[in-house]
Amino acid sequence: MLSFLEIFIPIIVIVDSPGLVPVYLAMTEKYSEKRRKEVVNLAVIVASGTLLAFAIFGNYIFKFLGVSINALEISGGILLFLIAVEMLFGRKSKTTHSEEQEKESLEKENVAIFPLAIPLLTGPGAITTVMMLITTKFILNNSAILLKHLGITGLQVLTRIMGIVVAAIAVEFVIKGVETIM
Repeated sequence: MLSFLEIFIPIIVIVDSPGLVPVYLAMTEKYSEKRRKEVVNLAVIVASGTLLAFAIFGNYIFKFLGVSINALEISGGILLFLIAVEMLFGRKSKTTHSEEQEKESLEKENVAIFPLAIPLLTGPGAITTVMMLITTKFILNNSAILLKHLGITGLQVLTRIMGIVVAAIAVEFVIKGVETIM
């Protein structure tokens, strides 16, 4: 049986809550502290609902589409590896949303749903991170403190380190999927 740490440390790394802090603070820089907490709460609720729906209906959808668990593990590992590369090199993901979508969400102050809830909180690695959303809520609610102690450079260093770990987890996913097929 896996220990608590063996389960939750990879989840903490995949969600990369500290890596979300600069994005979150930039999107909510003009908001009051109360409004920021409302944004975090809504983002976590939407992300949790999305993941719950996936947890309930995901098997049926994959079965209908003819996608095996092995294929899901391999593709998930590849996607996770790409996320790790972005984290390592500090690249902003180019596939998550268009400039028009980002502009519209900022104009409508709808950042809680897009891009925070979807895709930042419920990206490819999120299938394994449902329970980690509560931790993310805590970290984002305390993001000013985290930024004060680590600074932007510290957050960037932490994101790179997490990128290395996520890359290793991604490779493990691919190995597990390939071994199962062989």
